Amino acid sequence: MSAANVSRNGNGTGDDVILLSETLFQDITARVSTGAATPPCNASEPQPRSSDLSFTLNGKAVSLPLPTSRISLAEFLRETLHLTGTKLSCEEGGCGACTVLVQTTPSSPFKPVNACLRDIRSCHNQAVVTAEGISQVQAYLQEALADGNGSQCGFCSPGMVASMAALLNNNAKHKKSITKKDIELAISGNICRCTGYRPILDTFEKLVEVHNGHAGAHVCDIEDLAAMKCTSKKAPPLSNNEWVAPTTVDEAVAALREVNPSIAVGGCTGLVGVAKYYSMTASTLPTPRRLVDVQHIEELERIELNQSDLSIGAAVTLEDFHNALIEHTSASAAFTSCANHLLRVATPQVRTVATIAGNVFLTAAYPKFPSDVCLILLSLRATACVIDIATGVMHVETIADLLSRGESASMQVLCVSFSIPLNAKGSDEGAYFIGKIAPRHWNAHAIVNGAVSLPMGALPPSISFGGLVIGYMRCIATENVLRTTKSRSDLNNPALLNAALEALATDLASDAVSDDNRRMALALFYRAYLRALPDGALSPNLATAAKPPVDSRSASAGSVNFEGVTDPTELPISAPHTKLSARLQTSGKAVYGDDEPFPSQGLHAALVLSTEANAAIAAIDTSMSCRTEGFCAFYDASELKRRGFKNDVGGGEPLFAEDRVAFHGQPLGIVVSTSRSLAQAAASLVQVSYSDVRKPILTFDDAEAARSYFDVPPTASTIKVGDAEAALAHADIVCQGEVELGGQYHFYMETQNATAVPSEGGQLEVTCTTQGPANAQAALCQVLGKSSALVDVSVRRVGGAYGGKISRNAPVACAAAVAAECLGLPVRLQLDLTSNMRALGSRRPHKAKYAIGLDKSRRIVALKVDVAMLQGAFSDGSFGTPLDVLMGIDGAYNVENWHVRGQIARTNTPPNTYCRAPGFVPGSLIIESAVDAAARAAGMAPEDLRWLNRYTTTSVTPRGEVLKYCSIDKCWDALVAKAGDPKARRAKIEHFNSESRFCKRGLSMAPMRYALFWDGNDMRALVTLGIDGRACIEHSCVEAGQGLNVKVAAVCAASLGIHLDDVTIKKTTTRICSAGSSGTGGSITSENCSAAVEDACEILKARLQPYLTPERTFTEAIRAAMDDQVDLCARGRFLGKPNSLGPAQYQSYGAAMIEAEVDALTGESRIVSAELVIDTGISLNPTVDAGQVQGGFVMALGYLLTEQVEFDHSKNGANVKVGTWEYKPPTAFELPDSFDATLLPHAPNKQGFLRSKATGEPPLLLGASALFAIKDAIVAIRGDDKPFDLPVPALPSTVHRLCDVDWKRDYTLS
Repeated sequence: MSAANVSRNGNGTGDDVILLSETLFQDITARVSTGAATPPCNASEPQPRSSDLSFTLNGKAVSLPLPTSRISLAEFLRETLHLTGTKLSCEEGGCGACTVLVQTTPSSPFKPVNACLRDIRSCHNQAVVTAEGISQVQAYLQEALADGNGSQCGFCSPGMVASMAALLNNNAKHKKSITKKDIELAISGNICRCTGYRPILDTFEKLVEVHNGHAGAHVCDIEDLAAMKCTSKKAPPLSNNEWVAPTTVDEAVAALREVNPSIAVGGCTGLVGVAKYYSMTASTLPTPRRLVDVQHIEELERIELNQSDLSIGAAVTLEDFHNALIEHTSASAAFTSCANHLLRVATPQVRTVATIAGNVFLTAAYPKFPSDVCLILLSLRATACVIDIATGVMHVETIADLLSRGESASMQVLCVSFSIPLNAKGSDEGAYFIGKIAPRHWNAHAIVNGAVSLPMGALPPSISFGGLVIGYMRCIATENVLRTTKSRSDLNNPALLNAALEALATDLASDAVSDDNRRMALALFYRAYLRALPDGALSPNLATAAKPPVDSRSASAGSVNFEGVTDPTELPISAPHTKLSARLQTSGKAVYGDDEPFPSQGLHAALVLSTEANAAIAAIDTSMSCRTEGFCAFYDASELKRRGFKNDVGGGEPLFAEDRVAFHGQPLGIVVSTSRSLAQAAASLVQVSYSDVRKPILTFDDAEAARSYFDVPPTASTIKVGDAEAALAHADIVCQGEVELGGQYHFYMETQNATAVPSEGGQLEVTCTTQGPANAQAALCQVLGKSSALVDVSVRRVGGAYGGKISRNAPVACAAAVAAECLGLPVRLQLDLTSNMRALGSRRPHKAKYAIGLDKSRRIVALKVDVAMLQGAFSDGSFGTPLDVLMGIDGAYNVENWHVRGQIARTNTPPNTYCRAPGFVPGSLIIESAVDAAARAAGMAPEDLRWLNRYTTTSVTPRGEVLKYCSIDKCWDALVAKAGDPKARRAKIEHFNSESRFCKRGLSMAPMRYALFWDGNDMRALVTLGIDGRACIEHSCVEAGQGLNVKVAAVCAASLGIHLDDVTIKKTTTRICSAGSSGTGGSITSENCSAAVEDACEILKARLQPYLTPERTFTEAIRAAMDDQVDLCARGRFLGKPNSLGPAQYQSYGAAMIEAEVDALTGESRIVSAELVIDTGISLNPTVDAGQVQGGFVMALGYLLTEQVEFDHSKNGANVKVGTWEYKPPTAFELPDSFDATLLPHAPNKQGFLRSKATGEPPLLLGASALFAIKDAIVAIRGDDKPFDLPVPALPSTVHRLCDVDWKRDYTLS
């Protein structure tokens, strides 16, 4: 919508009211509506009057006709008002990128809300503040986050600021101090893939010190947002056929009865966020024709503590439910546990608006949904007061009865309130426990959750579990065993515990319950039993079994130390400058691909993805799609062929599947419509039928059974140095093992997108999220059959990449380009997160069998490895599929005899690709697994064996690289000085373990080596000097959050002798510099691009030399040169040459010492402390490099511990770990309790650019110690010498199984 289409009225300034006309709004809704037609209302009573939707946005009143279908607040902000500070990423309320502030009443605080979930109709009479509004009144928050190095790619930054602004605002309003744990909780719903959270937390903690009254900078005041608050003069309630916002219960019942079917809504979070993951398990119901918004009914929001119960209104939010339980903890022994448990439900953004009744009805509709809220209500014996919509009769139901109504519950009754009974006065308070085991400790649905209530005579026991079967499992036999207990002292009876466990095993004996989940349920019950024992009865070594340390974990802390890594003589190089675009990013003003201006005639597209993994395509039926509103076109492989396009994006991968589909999620075609939401709706209606459906090849075992492998020549799949077989035959100790390493989704916050705009003369301009514009250009030219002279690719920045945008943007860019070429109109394709994860692959999984041998002196004499890499259905675009694990399989260890054989599995899964530290991450984990196993077989501490066999200066790698310089010893010594002697650390851990039966700690200390390759890397730069003395840089590389541009600018400023602020960097385009150049990746981009810029600057300096006199300023010299028509535009180039010492230009080194803790009862683990030392040479920018170290390490933690990629045979080969509901990157709560990183001082890199070293990828290898610290703790739990290898990721279910805890043997009272 152009500015001319918005009329503004008000007090003469024209800036305080936004009015959207009916005609204009019809056009807007046509672009963003779902396209679903609404049948006429059949109500007998007169139609309710219509009303305009009114709310305050960034201090301005917004008024528009009430939409007839759902428009998310995010869509309205971005597509209608073009306020792009609100970012879209997951679009399901799981990542926090779209966080805005919402105030529901003039007296209430601003709360963080997911704009992607918020129906714009629910904003009536409320106030909304976006990043643009925060810039007006609390810009210091944005500036502080930027200046504190808390923004790398920046896509998450506006949401982070909004979450922190809400915390500061709320606590200022209530005059409450803020703790560090409050900050962690406030941003627990915001995912950051880049920074590792530590700089974000550090920045916000400094602001909190100010807020809490310490001297310093600006303090957040509630008045800062006063200008943004909602008006006290409310507009009339909303109502039309599709949406009604009643103010009384009677009005709500009448509105629900009037149009059938109708449902009541509150926060509107489940309908979009969670339901889609469970909708396939429910039968089809009519789509509600009316939504009744109950958030304005005071009666439904009441909270009252009565003599016998706590009454909670049905529309009370989860946040207010939590606060009520905290306020009334004295009323029930269970309330504190329940309140703490609620903090593990969803995110702060969801809890502020999601209602209790909404959660209950969602669970009724989708019984597989493991609701913690329903478990709380069931265990507290709550009842629900409901009104039958058909009869208007009010009655009381148990929660179980309400859930048993099933999917139609919300259409049958309106819930008014919940009643939670209190214990009778004078009775024993009893015991209560609620807990869950989840793939991530915070903001993750339960694998198994359970609640145990033992009222001790007041009421019978109540024991229920979720996640075991569909719905909740009530354990009647166990309850009967415990029914006779009258006090806690009765529980201090081993026979009673054994009887209860036996009964529980009987209750859980259903075939529907998996063995892993059954063990977890027994463990949760045992914890509950121990916690219920009377004071003094609990054996000291079981204290952590009853209450694990994670429950009382304090806020994490950390530090970075980069003293001694800078060179003051090189300023502004080597100085800790803030990223050039950091403030733009934190304020929401930074422009990403989908934020770029889009022509008004532009169209939007969505991909149609396959729902089979290995089948022939029988037919594609678009008849239903063609009838949807806004539909323009559909193109598939047959259309490509008809128009003469080449159906190949590189490496034999088709743009659209032609005859057969090779994986679930493979693109079949592209739908084009007038809006993104319309395109997505139309794509979902494309009907594809399949034939010859075969069992898909999904795993390593499947590939081996089918002998499905890519052809790889022996020279590219084998390392053979010395005679490994002979050395193993004569070794003193030989260990064999097998390790499996899963995939890792890149989880870049900005999903893949591309905008293709046809231009005159057959030219095409493509803006896309690529790390390599030249690579994207090549793919586009290949598909379209165009000359590169006609195709220009540009990118300003990308919101995260990590290797996932090197080749995997090509299918997206090509699909958009094909549609644009066919229609002759601009087309934008932005993938939603789920489609992105289904179609575009991840880090390559590996599986290895190893044999390692030690001699009597405990030197490693040989290593033999058979390794397989899982590539997927196709080769990785034009790059092929290198077995890059061979680059890093030696890790940091000097071994004389090697025999490594590799093969690449071809499976019916998406093509995998490079992911941060490819090759070296799996290589490191494979050899570290072997070294760890060998050390334990030899009775040595693993760090001692590692030290003994480390690389040193003059060592030679299996690839013939001579390590002319090796700083492992320096890193190791610096680590010991920082973290302490490992023997002393182990002594402390052993003491802790001796006093804790089920919760134990482990330690791992390991060196790291990472090779950096320059050979063949081709970087270009164009530097132009302006008449005002400023420099403009256009280079061939892509800023992805790694700090590329600030390093490049500093080199330019230093070379020319100008101020850093006088350097401007333009977006990257093939039209200027990128054609034929290398892509951004391999961690070497910043240094190589800086070298190209320096080359250009040297050319300019030579041209300016005659004019640079003491009498002239730099600007005057430029003007004099211009007067003489000197060309002040110079091209520079860096082209990597072979290194005489081997294929690598240089090596990065480091060391890590990590202490971990494992809870044997749940399998959950946490990192207690992490100390890292890494050699970065003379840093080009120490704050940027330190941020890369922190972020890379935390990304490694996610890969090792929480992130799982899984394909399911029972679901047609689908990736079942997609979206934020199933896929779990780390949050701020997953950080080590203590997290310290040191850049090795005084370690110049003579082989690097300006003596620097790369920092983007090497830190991931330091994360390997986390895995082996966890293994060390598992060894302590098991208490035996039986060898085992820990797979990646080390999920709770896996760790729990490996702990080998047997309930019959181990669950005792002593």
